[in-house]
Amino acid sequence: EFASGAESQPVGHLPSTSSVLEALDGSTGGSKGKKERVGKDPISEKLDIQLRFALWEPADDVLVCCVIDELLPEQQEIELLTNIIIAMNNQVTNLPAVNLIAWPPLNNMQGNEDEIRDYFSTAINTRIKTKSSKTLLLMGEPTQQWLLYPEQIEQSDDGIIQITDSLTGLLVPSLKQMLVQPELKRMTWQVICRHRKSIG
Repeated sequence: EFASGAESQPVGHLPSTSSVLEALDGSTGGSKGKKERVGKDPISEKLDIQLRFALWEPADDVLVCCVIDELLPEQQEIELLTNIIIAMNNQVTNLPAVNLIAWPPLNNMQGNEDEIRDYFSTAINTRIKTKSSKTLLLMGEPTQQWLLYPEQIEQSDDGIIQITDSLTGLLVPSLKQMLVQPELKRMTWQVICRHRKSIG
């Protein structure tokens, strides 16, 4: 067990304009909804930012997403995530190699907020569909803010959201947060336990 016994803290959120749900739901009207949203409140300013997502696929039905500041996740983060994944699926004993997705994809390339969100949503959606993932572990507020609507985060049931009929999102603190504040491990453990109970 990776969790400590301290009280948990809530995960916050900031506004966003795109979501994994839109990429997943493109064939059933998600794309139309997205265009309406973007047209109503466009975010056209080009952003000169660097953003890096770390992705792991420890099992066919689980995809882990986490925004990282460093070039690669630190060893302590890898060890903690390994313990978390084992807690989620005791058939997993080792964490697979990390996959990295970075913005900008080309040097000196810039994009507005919508374009950056679409870039990451599309890349992650491809992995979800390839493996038919059922659980999306979204670690840390930046990850959740870039991939979900604020409304989705607000409607989460104690850290659990139903993104589609077949995909559940688990909202937990980042690996770095849990290492700095070990009491947040308890929150993550509680979310995982509620999810495991809900799926039997």
